[in-house]
Amino acid sequence: MNSVSQLTMQEASKMLGEGPRILYRKLRKADVLIEGTGLHNQARHQYVERGYFVIEMASYSRGDVLHHTTKTLVTPSGLAFIRSVLDEQKRGQTSEISN
Repeated sequence: MNSVSQLTMQEASKMLGEGPRILYRKLRKADVLIEGTGLHNQARHQYVERGYFVIEMASYSRGDVLHHTTKTLVTPSGLAFIRSVLDEQKRGQTSEISN
């Protein structure tokens, strides 16, 4: 874990029983994460403000070039929020199948 109260998306996906790629896809579909642009897979501001996610800034070097990036971390309340989003998506799929 990154800190006592924050999980990486990979750690959160394991705890939720989803693969990381599938979790990212489902959260983009639910409009929780940004799709495309330079902010791909970053949590939307409204969910950061609610305390579900933390955006961490990071830098790394590739050769002589310094790159800047962001990392989306999940808080404990964010883990519960993601679980509710996934549950709602499952309920939606179930009602689509039954119709």
